[in-house]
Amino acid sequence: MHRGILTACLPCFLWMLGAFALLWLLLRISGGRLELAKLRSLHRCQEGGVQTLSFVLTLPVFMMIVLFIIQISQLMIGITVVHYAAVAAARAASVWLPSEMPAEPANQLAPAAIMNYYPTWTTPPLNYYGTNGGGAPSWKCQKIWQAAVLACIPISPSHQYLTSSASQQSASAMSNVTAALYQQFVSKTAGNPQIPIRIRNKTAYAGEHTWIMIAGADMSQNSLNGPTYNPLNHPPPTNVNSPEYMYPYQWQFKANEIGWQDAITVQVSHRFALLTGPGRLLSPGRFLSTKLAPGDGTPDKVSSSINIWDKSAHPGYAESVYYVVLSANATITNEGMKSIIPHYGLPESLQ
Repeated sequence: MHRGILTACLPCFLWMLGAFALLWLLLRISGGRLELAKLRSLHRCQEGGVQTLSFVLTLPVFMMIVLFIIQISQLMIGITVVHYAAVAAARAASVWLPSEMPAEPANQLAPAAIMNYYPTWTTPPLNYYGTNGGGAPSWKCQKIWQAAVLACIPISPSHQYLTSSASQQSASAMSNVTAALYQQFVSKTAGNPQIPIRIRNKTAYAGEHTWIMIAGADMSQNSLNGPTYNPLNHPPPTNVNSPEYMYPYQWQFKANEIGWQDAITVQVSHRFALLTGPGRLLSPGRFLSTKLAPGDGTPDKVSSSINIWDKSAHPGYAESVYYVVLSANATITNEGMKSIIPHYGLPESLQ
């Protein structure tokens, strides 16, 4: 047996020795005596003594195995849902980025939301939740993030990890709308007062622990000389026959512009909450004193991936959360076209 496993199980052995010492002390105080003859005849007992003893001895191991099976099943579901959330966020990006909004024109993001402009661009990790807010001032990015959060609500715990005061402060429009829609579509839950509470808990957790990153590249490699949305064989902006000739500000390069048919990649990350039993057992520094490592020297990839959202570091939490980070990417092209796409010989289209 690997020495690391024995070292990691040392706390269990100490607990067992302490339990045996306590049992011995209890027997001495009660005046009980060990009779080997009765102990040898225990296996012939027909009154359930052997079955009770075997049940007591095997129940903790059996329950731990069942919890691990449930946890692995939940992880598989969580991975699938996070991949779906990435697809949903990418679809939202393909819809919102080409939209013409007051503060963000078509095919553009707010300049503060984009880093590394050309030829590849990316946003920082974005989260628009109240207590964990770090989103750049971009209305479109917030809509994309909301699509990811809504997709991650099913895998978020309904248990209230937040304190009562923090839970009341975290009530957002998304939580209220989600709870109202659920009760409307599932009419039999309309009279259950626990349903809105559980949905708000799930929405609050998904909003707190889901973040996105949006990235793309200029596929035309021509943004510095002209707009990426220009059709092929279109007259260059410097041509007097070009409609942009009289409106140079319409075609000049904008660093925060997303070109037509450029690929948009959205990465969704979610802190997937683990069951308390398996999470506490496998988390390093808690139940296990050291990280487990196989005998061939390969690093431990299980306990090192489990993190703790410690309540001492987050005052709004009444309980700590054991979690693993699940991430997924999805890429969809930007199919939106600017409404000001000019046609040769029709300069009025720019007016």
